[in-house]
Amino acid sequence: MSMVFVDLFGVEVYNFPSSSLPPGTNGSSKQKFAVAQQQGVMEKIQKDFEEGLIPRGDWRKGEIELLSLQTLIVNRFWHEAIWNVLFRSKDGKEGVQGTYRWIEWNVGVDSGAAVFAMNESNDVVLINNYRHASREWRIELPRGIIKQGETAENCAWRESLEEVGIHGGEVVNLGKIEPDSGLARMTPSIILMKNVKIDSSRVRRDVSESIAGHICVPLAEVKRMIIKGEIIDGYLISALGKLYAHDLI
Repeated sequence: MSMVFVDLFGVEVYNFPSSSLPPGTNGSSKQKFAVAQQQGVMEKIQKDFEEGLIPRGDWRKGEIELLSLQTLIVNRFWHEAIWNVLFRSKDGKEGVQGTYRWIEWNVGVDSGAAVFAMNESNDVVLINNYRHASREWRIELPRGIIKQGETAENCAWRESLEEVGIHGGEVVNLGKIEPDSGLARMTPSIILMKNVKIDSSRVRRDVSESIAGHICVPLAEVKRMIIKGEIIDGYLISALGKLYAHDLI
């Protein structure tokens, strides 16, 4: 598949095929959109790096030191940044050149929210979601990516309404998690929603979401499903850790 190539600030920048761009863009407008998006992501990374918002690191301290951005791969959802770096040598006496990469949602590190919702019977509201990466169905928490200007709580309300029809209840922000600190730069929030109601007529799922509905499961059964390996969703397991730490279960 062909890719648009743009050279910005001496960095190799690639964008996915135009088919990944928003509906309604065509011809030269697709190219202009791709270039504008690439430049926006590129400028933000450069600015954050120069201002110290992306820590440079120091190989002498055993850290992975960033030298410069080598390659940026962008689509309209996320980007992959490949950096020239220095690792500390095995004897600790010199920096060894190499490359390292991360993936980040274009909305930023504070990428969204996962919702631990409980109905008035204190059952946990879960969804049955077909996940592309695993190629299997997963029992997991409703979750999604934050939109421009949203808070984590706003994101939780919107995603849980769109995916399940959840509304009403009380909201508690339990804080952030790092689902994968080795590859993904993201710290989504875990949001507790208590005493919620569900109205399936209000569900408005995106066409890309393969969700086969929701189930309401008693907390004791959720724990059993985790022990049996029937639930392996990292967000759900992290949410239980947050609830335990806050003395809420």
